[in-house]
Amino acid sequence: MVNHTLYEGHPVEFLDLVSSIMAGAEEPRGPMGSSEERITLADLAETFEFVDLAATTALLHVFAAVSSDDVLVARIRRTLRERQQRLPAWVTRLSEVRIEQVVEMRHVLRDGENYFLDVRLPDGFAMTAVVYVDNNLGPVVKDGYTIDAPLDAVLEQARAAVDEDTSLEPVDPADARALMEAALEIEAIMFPPMESESWPACRPLLRWLVSLLPSGGRVPEETMPSDDELDAIADGFLASPEGRSFNDPDHAALLDVLVSLGATYDVQDPLRWSPVNVELLLLDRVPRKVVDRVQVLTKLPDLLRAFIRYAYRLRGLRTELLVETLESVDRWEPEYQRLIRTPRAQGAEALARMAMGLPTGLEAHDPWEQLVAAVGGEVELEL
Repeated sequence: MVNHTLYEGHPVEFLDLVSSIMAGAEEPRGPMGSSEERITLADLAETFEFVDLAATTALLHVFAAVSSDDVLVARIRRTLRERQQRLPAWVTRLSEVRIEQVVEMRHVLRDGENYFLDVRLPDGFAMTAVVYVDNNLGPVVKDGYTIDAPLDAVLEQARAAVDEDTSLEPVDPADARALMEAALEIEAIMFPPMESESWPACRPLLRWLVSLLPSGGRVPEETMPSDDELDAIADGFLASPEGRSFNDPDHAALLDVLVSLGATYDVQDPLRWSPVNVELLLLDRVPRKVVDRVQVLTKLPDLLRAFIRYAYRLRGLRTELLVETLESVDRWEPEYQRLIRTPRAQGAEALARMAMGLPTGLEAHDPWEQLVAAVGGEVELEL
């Protein structure tokens, strides 16, 4: 497989393969991760150093370029000086790889941003690396992948596919590196780890490519609104057509919850509401963090709908986006109402139980399973 990807087609296939091998050698996360026996990258490198073939030499070239273990890299480079195989220049000259530019794809709802890296390899090859930074969970790198096409071709297709609410603009490469590296640091400690069809298999490769960008950038700061600004947002809502009917003590307490949680999480904007952060609010943040009577908490979804309408009007967003976000409230309200009536861990206890893989009472229930349990079994439900 290594030989085939090395000599046939675009280099991205080979680089992806080696990245997946390196990802498989990374230490697993979780309470039992460090105690599990595993094959390390140093173990793999040693076996490849012992067998002198074109395939193993090519693997070692990538290990030496991508690994951050200076001792391992020095050892591999000593081995490579003794190897004689003829390999493609894009393998032997990985130190010459450069990133020409970085383009950010940003949607107005800001659930997350895609960063497109314009990668140039020796021998004239070009590829595009994509890093997705999720704002709802971090900001944290949630996914990434590579494309065997130059950035211009990728952007042409992307611009044809995106809607009017999405922008594609070049960003400062140094700032992009600072942001992505900070998001990668958060991803490195998350448990359970992020997973997709391409992640974490491409993590070592993308981590290396990001490190090739200029240093000295800064992470754009999301400034948390002051107490006076939060009060102004709440007062503005209560004085609006959407909020006039919610001016009572119970709804005032819940409004404070919406505004304060909106200012604490994500991009720290209490007026930013999307289908995704609505789901997070109803299924996790309020049930886990807010302690109040069920009679009060049960009123939250109606208040949330009104506050979302107010926020969308204030921001001038399209009606289609508003409809999708309100539909998310409708979708998750039944589960929210179940959760606030269920004994559950909250605060630090909930976080500790999640870290240990223990139930918290906040786990979402499959509607089918709930129906089966309610009637006493699948046969009874079918009848």
